Amino acid sequence: ELDEISRDNVLKFTIPPFITVIIRSLTILEGLALSVDSNFRMVRGAYPFVLSQLLTPDDNESTPAALRKLLVRLLTVDGKEEEIEWERLADFLRLAQKAAGKYKPSE
Repeated sequence: ELDEISRDNVLKFTIPPFITVIIRSLTILEGLALSVDSNFRMVRGAYPFVLSQLLTPDDNESTPAALRKLLVRLLTVDGKEEEIEWERLADFLRLAQKAAGKYKPSE
């Protein structure tokens, strides 16, 4: 079905071939893993890598640039670094606290 949509140019975008190969590989790997363990989640396995990328400082910065940009975008009014959205920050912290209680990396 997706091939037909692509052939008919219904969607006007292209994906580089290497991205397509990566996505297909990941879906196949996740399918294999799910057949062995129905609780497996590829995203859960990627968390440590994503976090390490966000939390690793560039050069001698005290706060990594990627993390700083993400937090500014998420927690400030219109992402402009001028005013913090305090209610959003409180929601974010509540979610983090709830997630920390449920997080079990070995599962």
